[in-house]
Amino acid sequence: MRTIPLEVRGPAPKMAPSETATELNRMPSIRAFALAGLALLPYVAFAGDSERGRDLAWQYRCMTCHGVDGRSNDPRYPRLAGQKPAYIIERLAYFQAEIEPFNEMNGHARPLTEDMKRDLAAYFSGQRL
Repeated sequence: MRTIPLEVRGPAPKMAPSETATELNRMPSIRAFALAGLALLPYVAFAGDSERGRDLAWQYRCMTCHGVDGRSNDPRYPRLAGQKPAYIIERLAYFQAEIEPFNEMNGHARPLTEDMKRDLAAYFSGQRL
């Protein structure tokens, strides 16, 4: 890529002091809006159907190990109630990839589609601890 010497480009255009102040005053609201959008991203990106997730949890027998409503009383099995949806989806993808050979969850997670994982995550994340 060829660079243009500074002399050819010329100086940067000058802004009137009032224009500069207006731009600076606008920045906090833009930042606040962007941060609010980022804060909502996990809920939008991982939105699933919690009703369908409840049905799937019974259909795939999640309750057997993780307890009714995802509140396991057995220390061998993690509680799923109240977990962040992203965490549940990531863990299910981890088991689907069979990164940990012979893990019992690999077989349970294998048939789940992306929508099913989102639905399960919506259900379990909505349960109280």
